Amino acid sequence: AVAPAEVIFQGWEKWASRFHEEKVPVDILLKDEDVRSSSPNAIGMPVPYYGQFQYGSDSDWHDDNLAARSQLFFTLKGATERPAVVKEIRAVIEKTENFSPETFYFVMPQGDSPRTEFGIDLGGPDLEAKQMNYSIITDRRYLSVNGSSLSSNEATQYNVTILAPPGKKISFHLEFTFEGYSKPVRVNDNG
Repeated sequence: AVAPAEVIFQGWEKWASRFHEEKVPVDILLKDEDVRSSSPNAIGMPVPYYGQFQYGSDSDWHDDNLAARSQLFFTLKGATERPAVVKEIRAVIEKTENFSPETFYFVMPQGDSPRTEFGIDLGGPDLEAKQMNYSIITDRRYLSVNGSSLSSNEATQYNVTILAPPGKKISFHLEFTFEGYSKPVRVNDNG
């Protein structure tokens, strides 16, 4: 059977952030001219974290319990003649490691972040896509508010907020399950 959709991966937004396993002096960090590039050491915007769906604003970084917020961008392009209806969107965690960098460097971005369609908090037991309320992931199921279907020649772009809990480095992928299809469409770092 033909998959109901094709993934076109576009990238990550982790803002101007870097982590280092060792202590790095500030004067060395300030010389990093590639801080806005997509380095493997980019971590995302720091946000205070108090448990699933309970985290603070983007401006209070005086908390020791900081999570990392990033955005994933991709497009799903329909591949079937008849509309295929999305019945579930969820994250699947592949690997979790303890994470405690010695140095974290972040440059506050200017302007607004792109609007996100849904968010996933990787720190909680419910990894289903949730509705966003401005920059906060709510506990409301995304698909209960926003239906989604695709057919041939239709494309939907997604900007997804991903929240990684404090002290964890997480490898994951997203799965879109469609009605009438047993195999989900998988979205990961490279599509």
